[in-house]
Amino acid sequence: MVPNGVALWFQVDDVDRTFAEWSARGVDFAHGPQKNFWGYGAELADPDGYLVRLWDERTMREKQGSSRVS
Repeated sequence: MVPNGVALWFQVDDVDRTFAEWSARGVDFAHGPQKNFWGYGAELADPDGYLVRLWDERTMREKQGSSRVS
């Protein structure tokens, strides 16, 4: 459920690497890269309650077992 009805998705080169780098810089995440109903990725902890998600095409394919991303 999205409290304010907005979700932002950012495609990165490598979600696992981006999560590790950003975490080391102090970025707060709601959860690290994991399988979710929407695929595989990480979710940032946004202070305003927005859903901010990171994903990449390669791991989305590999970790979800799908041949394409829609």
